[in-house]
Amino acid sequence: MRRLFSFSLCLLLLFVVCSCTKTDYRSVIPADATLVASVDMRSIAEKSDIGASDMMKKVRDVVTSSVKDDEADKISAFLSAPSELGIDFTERVYIFKMRDGLMGAVMKVYDADKLEAALDVMLNMGLATGKKKSFGMSVGELMDDCSFAFDDDIMLLVASMGGRPHSYRLKAMERLVESGEENAFITSDTYAEMNSRDNNDICFYGAMSVLPDDVRNTLMTVLPKGTDAHCLGDVIFDNGKAVLRCSLLGADESSEKALDDLNGKFRRLDGDYKDMCRVESSAWLMLGVDGKWMLETIKKNETPRMSLVAVERVIDAEQIMRSIDGDMSVVFPCREYVNDSSLEFVAKAHVVDGKFMDDVDDWRQSLAGTGMRMSPKGNGMYEVIGDGLSFVWGLNGADFTVSTLSSQMDECGKTPNCPDDISDHILYMYINPCTLGWSQLKGSDLTAGLVDLNKTVTSVVVKAKTVRDYEVCVTVKDGNTNFLRQLLLW
Repeated sequence: MRRLFSFSLCLLLLFVVCSCTKTDYRSVIPADATLVASVDMRSIAEKSDIGASDMMKKVRDVVTSSVKDDEADKISAFLSAPSELGIDFTERVYIFKMRDGLMGAVMKVYDADKLEAALDVMLNMGLATGKKKSFGMSVGELMDDCSFAFDDDIMLLVASMGGRPHSYRLKAMERLVESGEENAFITSDTYAEMNSRDNNDICFYGAMSVLPDDVRNTLMTVLPKGTDAHCLGDVIFDNGKAVLRCSLLGADESSEKALDDLNGKFRRLDGDYKDMCRVESSAWLMLGVDGKWMLETIKKNETPRMSLVAVERVIDAEQIMRSIDGDMSVVFPCREYVNDSSLEFVAKAHVVDGKFMDDVDDWRQSLAGTGMRMSPKGNGMYEVIGDGLSFVWGLNGADFTVSTLSSQMDECGKTPNCPDDISDHILYMYINPCTLGWSQLKGSDLTAGLVDLNKTVTSVVVKAKTVRDYEVCVTVKDGNTNFLRQLLLW
């Protein structure tokens, strides 16, 4: 009797454990993923009201117009109520990139029967193929570049951007499913840091390798060789704006020190040139920097280095840059640059040593016979014309100024828009989308159906308090309506 009771108790405990132990759908995200994004689909759907948008109506019409009536009704039901897909959209959707370049997405399943029914509809439409059982899951292919695998807990999608075959993607999914939680991203400290931001619409982690080549290469020129860093960030879609926040973190102690050292090359903005910030400008940039360090950085990058060499034919630009320490400001007049190859600007910088002005007469004499001339304009300003160069430069007190010949501050607009918190930052940049020629994209295949961006998006602001912490804010016209909803007003 005692043995029977013990045996029954063991069976009961085993049943309880098995009933409570379900696979964590996030466990398929590999620990060495180079990019992971966590998306709150429910929040985004509510904020955008996508189900009632003209965009969704057009999608529904396009998809259902090419299938049988019964299938059209099912597809319409899926689009109207995504929960009918069997996916639990109250849980966050995770998108990730693997070391071999494959992209993945994983979702929590709450009803595998509904999910299978939805996939059967896609099979009948020819959108899915080859559904079968493998490594304990139902697997198949969506379209040509995406494979799926699902069971009672997990819906996993893997897509190949470089044309990898379905067989390769299946092997990758099998490895992900069988690797176990101990080899998953969710067991890492990085996940814990990222997860602390999951009250926002999107939170993300990215290794340096996923940065665009030009951004990564620029970053590596200012950091010591061997520095390894990653970024953590989030995105919030709010009324009238979308805000992206991002932090750069060193992967080890030496990398952390490299970032701290880099931060020491920048200065808090004093707002010396805040009167140059104008709403109507195409863009303006304010930066607090050590000129000596900036010069060395420019020399490491080919394009700015060649521009420096061109200017060096006229003035000693290196000597001038070494004297800069503090605020710099560059303003671009309000112009349609998409149809104009020239780049007009007005720039100012705070200098701590104006001794380079002692050499101006020598610079002017050195231009004799070169087809170029440098003429005084008064108040310490000089005009340079000839051989493809034309600009105005000079020094007034501690303020160094350089501008293209046709640019004047009155072209940059009249309405000041210097932010109140500018002194908390080392960098502040403002972009006026109305002047960027986005209207040229309207109606193209790439942006067919998009809102008229240069009428909806009113500004883009990028700011940084340190070299580690950045924020990008995109504002739209109606401050009382959610950002997403305004972009979906097709």
